[in-house]
Amino acid sequence: MPSFLLTPIPNEEAAALIRTKPVVAQAVFRKLMPELKARAIAVVGVEHAASVQAIRDHLADVPAGADWNATRKEISGILGGAWLGESQDPDEAKRIAAAAQDRAELLLRTHVFQAEAAVQYRMLDEQRDVFPYWEYVSSRDGRVRASHAALDGLVLPCDSPFWQEHYPPWEWGCRCTVRPRTRAEVEGIRAETPERIMEGTLLRALENGAVLRDGRRIPVMPATGERAYNATPGNLRLDVKDLQARFDPEVWRAFSDWAGAQKIEGGVSVLQWLEGEEIPPAAEDVVLATAAAAPEETSAARVAFDSAKDFPQLSGFTAAARQTVATIEARLASEPVEHAALIGPDGKTLATSKGDAGSAQVPKSNAQAFHTGALTHNHPDGSPLSDQDIAVQLSRGAREVRAVDPWGGVYTMVLPTVGDSRSRAAAAHSVAAAWARLVSPLVRKRASYAEIHRAIARVADECGLRYAYVPREVPHAK
Repeated sequence: MPSFLLTPIPNEEAAALIRTKPVVAQAVFRKLMPELKARAIAVVGVEHAASVQAIRDHLADVPAGADWNATRKEISGILGGAWLGESQDPDEAKRIAAAAQDRAELLLRTHVFQAEAAVQYRMLDEQRDVFPYWEYVSSRDGRVRASHAALDGLVLPCDSPFWQEHYPPWEWGCRCTVRPRTRAEVEGIRAETPERIMEGTLLRALENGAVLRDGRRIPVMPATGERAYNATPGNLRLDVKDLQARFDPEVWRAFSDWAGAQKIEGGVSVLQWLEGEEIPPAAEDVVLATAAAAPEETSAARVAFDSAKDFPQLSGFTAAARQTVATIEARLASEPVEHAALIGPDGKTLATSKGDAGSAQVPKSNAQAFHTGALTHNHPDGSPLSDQDIAVQLSRGAREVRAVDPWGGVYTMVLPTVGDSRSRAAAAHSVAAAWARLVSPLVRKRASYAEIHRAIARVADECGLRYAYVPREVPHAK
């Protein structure tokens, strides 16, 4: 058996996948289709292209053999310098340094794991005749999600449809891997632990999203729509024709019009990059440009996000309380799992909770705290507010619910009036009906976050809610 398939993949191919990612501004990154975000790089709070290029090059050094911890230190130093600015406050410097370390770790996990998985996938894909079976291997520690742990050790054919949605990493923060297996190895496993071999009823159940074990059915379906990961190894190698085939003509037309006008690193447009044009490095003093104006909306399939102007967010909060919320949300942006915090109008944190990569428990507090405060949490996958978020808001009478994306932006929904439980129940019924009509179809077809965002805005308009996406830099970025 070739040894290179059984060891980690610190090679130039994985490094090149990172090194060739174009540097883009956050505003541009947000407007990229989900399948493209894994192929570019944007860093919250870092405005100079040369600094982002330096971070990208450090990331590329890891699959080429550099030490993980030493690289994290180098990247956090760049981030800390960009975020701290001219401030001399030692307490502030400590907070920024801690946030920079967290962000550096997240950048490493995201970009390095994606690149190494893409290289491994190519290698295994080319040797299916030698290794016709693949084994799913989790990280086997206390942080593994139940759905990923349920898959650990299972062996199934390499051409099973299962791998189209479950080749690691297949969800945010996934650290699982795949081990190739020969026919002879599989027969040995069958003789000792036959329950690990997926075939017949077990294989059909797995391909339909469940592991059958000890009379139990364990769901292992990947998140869809708002929670979809989208950065599967195959997406890193899609050409422009393959990408176009995934979208309706109207969606692709709107995106390509914007992509042709939007410049990224080296003065190349997004569309030229997708078509394979070489990207020259940016000069040292180049500041990343803001996004070009989006095309006029011609249908529900508009690609671009809109920003909020004069939006009544954090109503009744003092200036100091608003700054507290901004600081908390800047920290949440770098978290790989969901955290939630209920914050009062005086800036006091009333309750907190911690969840996993896809959800967090609602913090426990009294009704008045929800009526006057803001419930904020992070969406590590960058998705808009979910139907569960809005259901919690209406059931608890939360004045404002906020979701922070990994780039520092905030999705926010505000109730014009909190109302009593009966009026909120009526509002919940109206929202559920509008959501089923406008948003759920997009979730089922795995539409882009941009499409889902626009649909949620229409639900809010119909039901008398106030919804927006508010782009925002991490504090102290300038």
